[in-house]
Amino acid sequence: VILGGAQKRITAPFDLVGLVTCGEDPVTDDPDDSVDPVPAPDAACGEPDFDKATEQGLFVWSDCDGSGSWHIRGTGGGTADGIHYTGSIESSGGLSYEGFSIEASDILDNSTSGLLNYTLRVWYSGQDGIEFTPAANACLSLDTDVAMYFGEERVQLQSPVDLSTLLACGTSVPVADPVECGAPSYDRNSEPGFYVWKNCNSDADTEEWTLLAASGGLSYGAFAGLLESSEQASVVAMGNSIEGTDTLDADTTDTNIDFKLNVGGAGIDGIVVSFPASSDACLEVPTLLSGTEILVGPDKEPVSGRFNPVDLTDC
Repeated sequence: VILGGAQKRITAPFDLVGLVTCGEDPVTDDPDDSVDPVPAPDAACGEPDFDKATEQGLFVWSDCDGSGSWHIRGTGGGTADGIHYTGSIESSGGLSYEGFSIEASDILDNSTSGLLNYTLRVWYSGQDGIEFTPAANACLSLDTDVAMYFGEERVQLQSPVDLSTLLACGTSVPVADPVECGAPSYDRNSEPGFYVWKNCNSDADTEEWTLLAASGGLSYGAFAGLLESSEQASVVAMGNSIEGTDTLDADTTDTNIDFKLNVGGAGIDGIVVSFPASSDACLEVPTLLSGTEILVGPDKEPVSGRFNPVDLTDC
């Protein structure tokens, strides 16, 4: 679906106000803002599809291989009068660059260390650009009154843009609130789900979490998933809930914890996992009993996909 004058590409189904997948919370409190909700930093990855003969804009993308290489293209969009894309790329650690289709009328000025001022003059179906790799965080600015599109999804952002966060340059990255500790209330006979909560005896050094599978009266089946941890994690069974049909940490040679918990009727299976507070943790439970969901914290907040249990951000 191509949406609005900015021609934002978006996949259905989506919320017409928040411009997010239906059922998801918008990431901005201002649905009337002309700029799209702030994307994840990797939203700039991948070359966008654009028509240089009919579309005017500055198209910006990074390579998806983690190399830190970036690309800029300014398009003529069919204009006989020409359009001048003027701005700068600034990196405190310096940057390497080369021009793409640069003519005598274009300007790439790197006379100041760590700063590249550019002017790209384009007519008709032409396109000019820059290939660059910053040595550290970079700020991209565009002074020309024309749209900037980022990544394969053509996310539209306003100048200046911090290329590390895709926020406005100088803006701090918002920190998600940690999940409140404590067990939720549930009826094992009638409330099925995969319950996840932080134990309140967690401290500054160690995160301790309970993962509990409750069939809530449903037929016998499995909850299965993986807790990934960048540092060594440990796991213990909760009470006597682990039976021979269950699987717990099948591969003890890595830092992760895999599990498969089989329950039925009013049955519950639970485990307690611990990992260093400094670790990057990610929980995914792709196998759930039909009609159930992952419920986190004492408020039983529904979560899906791969997420960090500490603050519920996407992995």
